[in-house]
Amino acid sequence: MTLFLDAALRVMSATRPMRAREITEEALRRGLLRTRGKTPEATLTAALYLEAKVERPRVRRIFTPGGTKVRWLLGDKHSAAVG
Repeated sequence: MTLFLDAALRVMSATRPMRAREITEEALRRGLLRTRGKTPEATLTAALYLEAKVERPRVRRIFTPGGTKVRWLLGDKHSAAVG
């Protein structure tokens, strides 16, 4: 799953929240992910959720109004290193 997280971190923006589907599609388009699996978006989402739970996460979850949908942003400390 590290490969998926690494690809997501390279694609994600620190200024614009992105859906997991957007991140997955862009990572595949750029050739950052090569998978034969049927659900790369689900794998990437799982990697993002796991990263968001660590003590110093490199990603942040942003919930839409109503709390039904999640968008992802780079964590504050990581955004300066990637940007």
